[in-house]
Amino acid sequence: MLDFFFRKRFLSGSIKSAERIIFFNILALPFWYFSLLSILGMSHSGEEETPFYWVLVIFSSIMAYCFIALRIFINGHIRLSLLPLYVLPVAIVIIYLWTGNFAGLAFQSFALFLVFVAPAFYVGIVLGSQGSIEEYSQSLFGLGFLVSVGVMATIPVLVNTDLNVLFEVFAGGHYQSLSYFAALAFVIILVHLFALSGNKSGLMMLMLVLLMIGDLVVIFISGGRGGLVVVTFGILAVTVLKLPVRKFLTVLLIIFLLVYFMVIVLQNVDFASKDRVMESSMRLISYIGDGGIDLSKSSNRDIYYGQAIQYISQRPIFGYGLFGVIDHSPDPFFGEPGLYYPHNLFLEVLLHGGVIYLFVFLTILFWFGYKFCKMIAYDESQILLLPFFAYSFVQLMFSGTYLQESLFWFVFAYVMAYPSREFRMKNRQKMG
Repeated sequence: MLDFFFRKRFLSGSIKSAERIIFFNILALPFWYFSLLSILGMSHSGEEETPFYWVLVIFSSIMAYCFIALRIFINGHIRLSLLPLYVLPVAIVIIYLWTGNFAGLAFQSFALFLVFVAPAFYVGIVLGSQGSIEEYSQSLFGLGFLVSVGVMATIPVLVNTDLNVLFEVFAGGHYQSLSYFAALAFVIILVHLFALSGNKSGLMMLMLVLLMIGDLVVIFISGGRGGLVVVTFGILAVTVLKLPVRKFLTVLLIIFLLVYFMVIVLQNVDFASKDRVMESSMRLISYIGDGGIDLSKSSNRDIYYGQAIQYISQRPIFGYGLFGVIDHSPDPFFGEPGLYYPHNLFLEVLLHGGVIYLFVFLTILFWFGYKFCKMIAYDESQILLLPFFAYSFVQLMFSGTYLQESLFWFVFAYVMAYPSREFRMKNRQKMG
């Protein structure tokens, strides 16, 4: 018994630093990888030419699984209340194997689920059960700084490239990814600047504001609408959840000054790429017309959504399954059968499981939102989850598919694993 006690202490102490690196890496790998390539002036050429990126991903995934297993071994047990969370990824794997759909979007989703989503989900359980996101505060800030520098490194290329050919501008990545990356970095810095306590020097605050301006500039000249939505969502969330009136007014003033500065520059400064910058800036709001939202100017989302409604009407109760082939005879716009997804979280839920699945999903989502807000109210450090949630949730509403979005699953697992007793402990500390 004594030997096991010392072994547990030794293992816990010796692997802690490595565990933090491995866990954060599986969450942040795409962001630091493409940002670093951008800074170095390099480009990801695709797996056809070099498999390096995917070798790195698979290695990182295996290491994450190993450290998760080691953490369970050190703890000696799995808390009974967490057992459903641990079983959930296994159930999804079983569903996929039972479906037997080994091609198209189903296979792609399953592969990404194994290497990104499932390990991120388990990392969320481990960190959430300990409420330990604060330990990753500096790592998260470092990621925000790196991504900001990485996206700003693309500005010279952006302003000299036609808006219609920005498909590989970000280290080989799409301009929409560039916009989302910039928005993630913006919200990370926003959280560190306004939502976390601690003294910051005037020089540090100036640097953070300049990084935020740089991120906004990238979003505007890339024309990526999703990034602007993430930024807006992040600002509103930080304002509602954490800011007192004084800081709220400060945020509004800074935002006003940033927007005013950009408008003045665009209107009154004559530079070679002015037309190009104006074109991308107008693209950000092109879907907003006199009559409201015009989806026909939102990168064909009207086509995706309309097709989803048609498919849902054919199987409204039970849907097509998580990995079912929805588009047996697809519109030529969607490519081969089995590749269609609706680019909207709730439409995708309806496609996968109909109104029954949607009801269950919304019930869990409401509980998740309530608990998340409560966590932040009792412990300000938990707002460090907000950048990951804002990025992933907005992307799922307009671009992604939830079976592939690891950060959404990470935040969900973290919040659901966070022990409710922490609320009572934090409350007693505040009252004491």
